[in-house]
Amino acid sequence: MTMTVDVSTVQRIQDLLSLLEADPEVVLTQANAPIAKLVSFKPLHVPPNGRVPNLVPNIWISDDFDDQMPEQYWNSRKL
Repeated sequence: MTMTVDVSTVQRIQDLLSLLEADPEVVLTQANAPIAKLVSFKPLHVPPNGRVPNLVPNIWISDDFDDQMPEQYWNSRKL
């Protein structure tokens, strides 16, 4: 559920932050018209190996990505 708050009732930024603790989304209004939306921030957990699975959707890596290249590949290259 989204909380709606009129900006005239907010005196300090800490008041808004405390509202975000209770509700992940707060809509600020002025004269009953929405003017801004605040959402709580959840940092991305990065595992120790530095890899975040599914960070970018629709990208895939072939199952043989890290397989050794065949000798034919290396022999046919011109240096």
